[in-house]
This record gives sequence, structure tokens and C-alpha cells, in this order.
Amino acid sequence: MWVSYNEWRGLHLTEFDSVDGILRPNLFEPELQIDWDNCVNEDYMINFITNLEYAKVF
Repeated sequence: MWVSYNEWRGLHLTEFDSVDGILRPNLFEPELQIDWDNCVNEDYMINFITNLEYAKVF
């Protein structure tokens, strides 16, 4: 079913990544001011990036 869905949507996924911290380690830890400016700085969600352009560079 997943394969047919991907074909129907025209997706060509090469990997899957989860935002669930239990399933994988956090890859982003804000250190610099630019990091803090582009992350969710509340409710213990500092590992979530809020700016797509910044995420592409990261």
C-alpha cells in the first residue's frame, strides 16, 4: 500500500526521518544566536527549526 501511495503521489523517497525524539537522536542543538533566532524557543522544543531557508543551509 505504501509503495502504491508513493507512486500515485509521484514521491521518490530515499529515506524516512521522524520528528519523534524517541525514535532518533536530536540532530540540531542551537548554539549561536542565529540558531536561537530560527528555532522554537519554548516548551522544550529547541530542536525544531522554524525557518525553511535556514534549515536548508543547516
